[in-house]
Amino acid sequence: MTSGSKLGLFLLGAVALACLALIALRDEGSETDGPVNDLTAGEDLGGRDTRDGAGLRAGATPGSTNGGPMTAAGTGGPGDLVGARTPEGIDYSNPETREAELRRLLGVVPVDDWLGVAKVVALMPAGEPIPADLRGVILDELRTGKRLQAMHVFAKLNDASFVEDLFEMIEGVDANQALTRAALEALWKMPAGDDDAIARRLESSLAGDTRKDGRILRAIGKRGGAEGARAIVEYLQRVKNPSDVNVHILQSLDISTDAAAAEIVIEALQREASGKVQRALLAMVMRPGTSAVTEAVIGLDRDGVSDDVRTMTLRTLGRIGDAKAAEYLLKKSAEAGSFGEQALTAVAGLNTADPRVGDLLSQALADADRNPRPALAKSSLLRALGNAKHTASLPTVARSLADRDPTVQTAAIRAMGRMGDAAQEYIPRLVTLYDSGDARRRQSVAAALTGIGGTAAIEQMRTMLKVEDLDPSVRRTLQVGLRAAEDRLPKAPK
Repeated sequence: MTSGSKLGLFLLGAVALACLALIALRDEGSETDGPVNDLTAGEDLGGRDTRDGAGLRAGATPGSTNGGPMTAAGTGGPGDLVGARTPEGIDYSNPETREAELRRLLGVVPVDDWLGVAKVVALMPAGEPIPADLRGVILDELRTGKRLQAMHVFAKLNDASFVEDLFEMIEGVDANQALTRAALEALWKMPAGDDDAIARRLESSLAGDTRKDGRILRAIGKRGGAEGARAIVEYLQRVKNPSDVNVHILQSLDISTDAAAAEIVIEALQREASGKVQRALLAMVMRPGTSAVTEAVIGLDRDGVSDDVRTMTLRTLGRIGDAKAAEYLLKKSAEAGSFGEQALTAVAGLNTADPRVGDLLSQALADADRNPRPALAKSSLLRALGNAKHTASLPTVARSLADRDPTVQTAAIRAMGRMGDAAQEYIPRLVTLYDSGDARRRQSVAAALTGIGGTAAIEQMRTMLKVEDLDPSVRRTLQVGLRAAEDRLPKAPK
C-alpha cells in the first residue's frame, strides 16, 4: 500500500471518529450550568416511517402515522403541539383510546413521534396513570436516549408517580451529570407533583457549593411555591458569597404569578441586614412583573443601607417598572446628590406599556427644566417615553425637538422614531433637522424615519439618497432603513 493510500485511510478514519463524537455529544447535551436545550414544537425529530408497522415493540398496536394534524375531539385543550404525526378522527376523550394510542406511539423502536406522545399525555387528567410498561419506555428515553425529545412528554405529564422515578435518577448511585441534569429539567417541567414537597426534597441535595448547586436551585425555583422561595432565600443567607449564584438561576423563581413565594421574598427584603444577601435578593426581583415587591424594594433606599445596595435598589425599581416604582424614581431624581442622578439613569431604563407610567413620564418631561440636571432629565425621560411608545406624549416630545441642547434633540428624534406611525405629522420637522444637522444628526433622523415608516417617510428617504456627496455612514443608514420601511408596507393582493 502506498503512503498516499495509508494517509487517505487515516484521514477517513479520523473523519468517522469525529462524526461519532459529534453524535455522542449531541445525544448527551450541553454540560453547561444552563437548562437542557429543549426542542421546539414542530422540530424534526429524525424518526422513521412506521406506516406498515415495521419496528414495533412487542405488544404494540400497528397504526398509521400519516403526518396529518391531530383532529380528534379535545385537541384544542392544553398540550396542543404542532408537528405531531397522529391519526385523524380519533376520540381521545376515552381513556382506553388514549392508552391504545400511547401503545402505538411508544411501541415503535425507536420512538419517532414524541410530540404525538406529548399530545396524548396532555389530554390525560390528573390521576390517570400511565401503564408500567409504557412508563418504562418514557423513562428509558430519559436514561439512555436523546433525552431532549422526552422533555415534550414531561412538560405535559400529569402522572405524579413519575416524581419518585426522577428522584431516583437524581439521587441514585448510578446518577451521572448528564442524567441528573435531564432528570432535574424533567422534574421542573412536569406539572404533576406537590411543589412544596419537591422543593424540600431537592433542598436536601444542596451541598452549599454555588458552583455545583446551580441546577438544583434552578429546579427549586422553577417549581416555585412558598417552600421553594424559602429554600432559595435560606440558601442565599447560608452560603459565603451569595453573589456567586447566577442571576438567571435566581430569577427562575417566578414571583409574578406566585403570591406565596412573593411573600417569602418580601419578608426577606424587609428583614435582611447583610449587604451581600440584599444584593442577591434584588437580583432575584430585578425584572418586569415583580410589582408585588416594589414597596419592599423601595424600603432599601434608606440611611444605614450601603451605597452599592441603594444604587442597585434604584436599578431594580427601573427594571420592575410599575407605576409605584416610576413615581418613586421621578421623585428621587429631583434630589441634588448622586442618588438623584442614578435615579435618572434608572428612569431611562423604564420599558413598560403601562399608560399610568407614560403619563407620569410625560408630566415629568414638561417640568424637566426645574430638575437639578435638566438636560439629563429630558434625555432620560425621552428615552423612557420612546421605550413605552407613549403616543399621547407626542406633543410634549415634539417640543424637545427645538431644545438648545443637542443631546436632548437627539433623544427626542429617537423617541419620535419609536412612536411609529403615530408620529407621521412630525416628519416635516424631522426633515428640517436633517437638513440643518451634521452626519450624526442625519443618522438619527434617518433611523427615526425608518421607525415611523409609511409612504411619506419612504419618499423623504428616497429624496435624501439622491444627494451625491452624502456622508457614507448616512447613506448606509438610509439604504438599510428604506428597505426596512418598504418591507413593512402592506402588500398588494395578488
